[in-house]
Amino acid sequence: MAVEIAHDTHRQVAVMYCTTTDTAFGPIFQGPGCAEDADDFLNWLPRHPDVSLTLPLVGHGEDPRDYTDTGLERMVQRWHDAADNRRGIEDV
Repeated sequence: MAVEIAHDTHRQVAVMYCTTTDTAFGPIFQGPGCAEDADDFLNWLPRHPDVSLTLPLVGHGEDPRDYTDTGLERMVQRWHDAADNRRGIEDV
């Protein structure tokens, strides 16, 4: 029972999928480095859970399958914002 990344190098897209149900879910990561971005998000998420965006009685926000569709989109946006902030610090 895990979440993995499916990646199409030709189209430069990556998605998360559940290995238990063989179902893709969540936002599409696009562009060069999209598989690395999706993997970075999966590593970031357990350290920044938000149970207010998860499905009732499912989990604690450490697994992307815990989230509602809208909640997962919000978490990806937070991850993007955090990455932008890190890049801004590194550019100084």
